[in-house]
Amino acid sequence: MDLRDVTAVDQVWATDITYIPLQKGFLYLVAIMDLHSRRVLSWKLSNSLDTEFCLEALEMALSSGRVPSCGVKTETRLP
Repeated sequence: MDLRDVTAVDQVWATDITYIPLQKGFLYLVAIMDLHSRRVLSWKLSNSLDTEFCLEALEMALSSGRVPSCGVKTETRLP
């Protein structure tokens, strides 16, 4: 998706998961953002890379009454 095509708030949301290295393992962070405003709509931390904390972050973003107008699209980028 070309970011120049994003012209309104709640048109497209994006999500990303990253890891934070600790002395004993990792902490995982998921964030959901509005691509137009660059506002973080929700985020969650977890000590395991399971789907539950990602779904909780999505539910938190949706509970504000906001919904992305493009619906839901998944895309995986590997390094």
